[in-house]
Amino acid sequence: MVNRKYNSLAIRECSNVALHLYRYFDGRPNEDVGSHSRPWHELALALNAKLQAPHIVGLHREMQARQKNVLESLGESFSVIDESHTTQWRLAIGLSYGRLWDIGFQLHPLTGLPYIPASSFKGALCHCALEEDKEEKAAREIIFGATDKEGAATFFDVFAEPKPGLFAEDIINQHNQKYYSTAAEPPADDTDPNPVKFLTISPRTTFHFTAVLPKEHDAEGQLLRKWFKPCVTEYGFGAKTRKGYGLFQ
Repeated sequence: MVNRKYNSLAIRECSNVALHLYRYFDGRPNEDVGSHSRPWHELALALNAKLQAPHIVGLHREMQARQKNVLESLGESFSVIDESHTTQWRLAIGLSYGRLWDIGFQLHPLTGLPYIPASSFKGALCHCALEEDKEEKAAREIIFGATDKEGAATFFDVFAEPKPGLFAEDIINQHNQKYYSTAAEPPADDTDPNPVKFLTISPRTTFHFTAVLPKEHDAEGQLLRKWFKPCVTEYGFGAKTRKGYGLFQ
C-alpha cells in the first residue's frame, strides 16, 4: 500500500533507498499546486542523507572488497578490466523504471545503491563495438555472444561511490504542450511551459567498471579494452547522452 504522506514515519525509518523511492514515495501530481509539482528537491535531499548513513557506506566498501577477492581468485587465467571513472556531467539512468509515477530511476533492488546494471554495461559496450569496428563480427560474438551462443565475457554491475550530494534534481521544460499532444492549438510564445522534474546522478560521481574475459581469448580481450574507452567517454550510458549526460572522464 502506497503511503501518500511524503514525510511519514515509514519513510524516515526506511534505510533502503530503493524501497524509499519505489514503495513509499508517492510522486503523483499535487492537484493543489500544479500538474507536475512533485517534491523532487526534497526527495533528492532525503535520498542523499540516506546514502551517507554509516551502514550504507560500509555496505559499499564490503561490496568492493568482495569484488576484489573475486578478481584475485581468477588468477592469471582471465583478462580483467577494472577501472574507476567519474561522470563529466549528470547521469540519468532508468527513467522508464517508474513504479508509481512517470519518470523513474535505477537503484539496486537489494542494496538501494545507484548503479548501472551489468546488462546495460554490456549492451552499451556492444553497441560501441558495433559502431567502432563493424567488421569485427566474429570477435563481438565471442565477447558478447549471439542468439545461439553465450558470450565469453562477464560484466559486473557498475556501482556509484557514495558521496555528499550524489542525487540531483533536474528538469525538462516542455513548451507548447497542447500543440505536441493534440495539435489543437498552434505553437506560440504566450503559452505556459510544462516543467517535468526528475532525479539524476550529479556530476563528478565515481563509478567502478569491471569486466573479465578468459585469457584464451587474448585478441578479443585487446579489442574489448580498445572499445571500453570510447564507450565510457563518447557513447555513454543511460538517457540523454547526446546532451552530454552519462559520459565519463
